[in-house]
Amino acid sequence: MSLRSLQERISVLPHSIQILIQEFNVEHRPLLRKVHQEYVTLIYPRCRICSAPFDKMFCTIDYFIIQKYKLDCHWCGLECFEKDPDRELKLKCLQAVQEYIET
Repeated sequence: MSLRSLQERISVLPHSIQILIQEFNVEHRPLLRKVHQEYVTLIYPRCRICSAPFDKMFCTIDYFIIQKYKLDCHWCGLECFEKDPDRELKLKCLQAVQEYIET
């Protein structure tokens, strides 16, 4: 497929789709991934027990719960959650999640 025929095919698309195609830049993906990871590390604190950084997919529900219930903690997994000796903090976290699910 020649470049000319591709441009012609794009030109018959609705204008809003043409704009989206023109804005797409595959070279920005690695940079965007880096920005996304930096953003996630600002939102999520490191694990309270092992200091592991947050490495899972960003979840807006998690962020909402953290902000709404003023949780300033994060555990990287169930194992670290169980190792944490602060029962009051763990209970606060579990109650926040339960309240969020029930509403």
